[in-house]
Amino acid sequence: MSHAEVPLILLFTERDDAAYTEMLDEKKNKMLQVQKELDEQKNKLDRAQKQNSKLAREVRSAAGSKSELPEEVKYSVTERRSVVII
Repeated sequence: MSHAEVPLILLFTERDDAAYTEMLDEKKNKMLQVQKELDEQKNKLDRAQKQNSKLAREVRSAAGSKSELPEEVKYSVTERRSVVII
């Protein structure tokens, strides 16, 4: 069966299928990219939290305090208020 003999509707269907498959591939690639960026941001957040804890311990030690400083309490409250539940 030559190309001229293929029903026109079949050609449109094949073209639509190819376009849909291409769109799905683009969406999958975008999802992978966004997931990679999210993982990178999580790593950065973990590092920042560790550094924050270390610096807080140093400040407490320098101030001679074993409990949280007023600034830490204020930060904790503010942080809890900004938590977004997904």
